[in-house]
Amino acid sequence: MSAPFERMLVVDFETRWDSKSYTLSKLTTEQYIRHPQFKAFGLAYKDLADDEPPVWVSHEDIPAWVESIDWDTTAVVAHNAQFDVAILSWVYGAKPCFISTRCLWLVRCLV
Repeated sequence: MSAPFERMLVVDFETRWDSKSYTLSKLTTEQYIRHPQFKAFGLAYKDLADDEPPVWVSHEDIPAWVESIDWDTTAVVAHNAQFDVAILSWVYGAKPCFISTRCLWLVRCLV
């Protein structure tokens, strides 16, 4: 059986938060991302197919980066996939063909 994707990216968004009221411990993922205070300062990604170091994409460059990816053939792995992929989808319109949390990959490696 072949993988349902051709490319795999590890993605991690860095976003605005406030420890008093605007935080994921006080809001649901959807409330947090759709909140007027939401801002993605940028994201780091690593293409698992190459030996290059992770790449930083700044806030103003995220839309162009998202447009440059063929999401029909690209999988996303993230530590908190629910959060990072929700940002990709709800804010930037990207819909990866396969999604996994980093924790699942760690379990798979240990089994």
